[in-house]
Amino acid sequence: MSDGDQSEASGWVEFDWTRERYEDLIRRVVPEYDEQESLMAEAVRAALPSAGRGPFRILELGSGTGTLSRFLLKVFPEAELTALDVSPAMVAECQEVLACFGARVRVVEAGLATADLGEGYQAVVSRLAIHHLPHAEKRALFDRVLTALAPGGVFVDSDMIAGENEAEAAAILDEWRAYMVSRGDDPAEWEEWLVGDDDFPGSAQGRLTWLREAGFADVQIIWKRANFAIIRALKPRGSSGGEDAGG
Repeated sequence: MSDGDQSEASGWVEFDWTRERYEDLIRRVVPEYDEQESLMAEAVRAALPSAGRGPFRILELGSGTGTLSRFLLKVFPEAELTALDVSPAMVAECQEVLACFGARVRVVEAGLATADLGEGYQAVVSRLAIHHLPHAEKRALFDRVLTALAPGGVFVDSDMIAGENEAEAAAILDEWRAYMVSRGDDPAEWEEWLVGDDDFPGSAQGRLTWLREAGFADVQIIWKRANFAIIRALKPRGSSGGEDAGG
């Protein structure tokens, strides 16, 4: 593991939670966590009308315990998927969760900041991972994601966001607290899990700008609640690299 990967993985190196404990935490603090899987799959399907009617390749960045990858492999039974995560413990959990899909899956231990992503993917997805990168590394990653995608491919990123200014930051925190109360949780008990020392969420508008600067087209927020959002971006069909995603 390189120095960059060690920095990125600082919060995960000694991760020893069970999958159940980790997923319980995530489902408590992230609004509509499970529903996001369907939204992300529909974003892929809408961008790639041929998805599900023939082989195509998906890359998940920061695959964690493999729940999103598992969902996508079920929804798209002809898809092949590469799952990438920096945490050895997460990789082990992911391998166990996805073992039933056999040769359709490849699980890789690597950091987002330095991994060779490869090329020719029709879809790249990520959930609750990219906010761990400092902003400069996010921008560099978006350049590499564009290269990894085939022309016409789609990038769908579900992640934590921050407010553009103090007023927006306060508003989205209030929205998150209201969500927690609505589900019967005391937000004060869980707020410490929102942003840690290795979290650099950045604003949604900032992320949209970086994606456009990287060369993505039709960049838009397709879902947002409190301090979480799903952003979808397309690689223009005229871009070089890989086979046409619609083929």
